[in-house]
Amino acid sequence: MEKHQRNIIVEDRNESYRLVSDCSRCSGLCCIALYCFKSDGFPQNKPIGKPCINLIYRMFQLRFFLYESKKLASSEILLPEIEQLLQKNDAICKLSIEEMLHYPIDSYQDKVNYILKKSCVELKKFLGVKKVTETNFLNRNFRGKNLSGFDFNMKPLIASDFHNCKLKGATFIRTDTRDANFDGADLREAVFLSQGQINAAKGSRRTKLPKHLKYPVTWK
Repeated sequence: MEKHQRNIIVEDRNESYRLVSDCSRCSGLCCIALYCFKSDGFPQNKPIGKPCINLIYRMFQLRFFLYESKKLASSEILLPEIEQLLQKNDAICKLSIEEMLHYPIDSYQDKVNYILKKSCVELKKFLGVKKVTETNFLNRNFRGKNLSGFDFNMKPLIASDFHNCKLKGATFIRTDTRDANFDGADLREAVFLSQGQINAAKGSRRTKLPKHLKYPVTWK
């Protein structure tokens, strides 16, 4: 079997579904500085300076990224480190608010980021994908292209067209997907893709999503 045809996800290790967004049960610390609008997919409008009562805390985002790394067949050699970071995440989340405010979260996040980078490198090796030199993804036309293994991490895909694209093993860590068109695209084995990113993008019921994500009500 050619590398690009291999299954990249080990279902027995797939726990991403455990962090499906549920704002009604959010118990995270609140973001104060930014504004939020319902039109952008947030639960409510929130002016600058007002704490958001429904914003999911970043520890859960880091946990989601670790779950995504854990489910990858290419991450076998990283599993001990991933499990250790997941256990640490659980311990931090059990701290009191006061303890959490004084905990060195940035140091923990640096360790997670290091594992995420290693996971992406191992995934590309697993898929046999060469380093992509493309750097501009803004307002681009990629219709029908095979973009398997592309690194979209931290990149803005605003208003780009991914109609009918294949995105197996493409990585989306903190990618800006606003108004990106994924109509008909195959995202079933895209990695680090969150519900918020899907909500910000365009698509339809023809779009193939990972199991842990839901179709936005606007995707007909």
